Amino acid sequence: MQEYYIHPLDLRTLAGKEVVDFDGLRTDLPTLIISECCLCYLQVGKAEEVIRWFSEKIKELGIILYEPIRVDDAFGQQMVENLATRGVVMPTVQRYKTLDDQRNRLLGSGFGKFSFFEVLCNTLAGAQLYNLLLTVKLWQWELVVRLQTRSGRSG
Repeated sequence: MQEYYIHPLDLRTLAGKEVVDFDGLRTDLPTLIISECCLCYLQVGKAEEVIRWFSEKIKELGIILYEPIRVDDAFGQQMVENLATRGVVMPTVQRYKTLDDQRNRLLGSGFGKFSFFEVLCNTLAGAQLYNLLLTVKLWQWELVVRLQTRSGRSG
């Protein structure tokens, strides 16, 4: 039976903790972390501490880091301005503006391999990238529904 867990936790509190009670977390098994527009809202140092905490605890770790990049183009500037009018700030966006910045960020945290997706995102623009991201979102939703159905929960 496959299981998934949702942990209500302020990620900023992970730094400095040796043991955190995560039901279902097996540090001896390959693990994939999906961070979808999560770390970008933390201060840069805190975001790095979160990545480092997981990479130090789990031997075989993969990470899908989905955060805004290229905020210097017209679309990115508009996004940042729109969020700022609502009082929303994404500190890491100013530090990791490009795909190379993100790559270096992960290399500095011990990650060494990158997927084709980074190359694909680097070559696509506008509607193509939007369609790809929409497909990924639909896939994520379908995966959650399948897991809920298999675990006996209705979704």
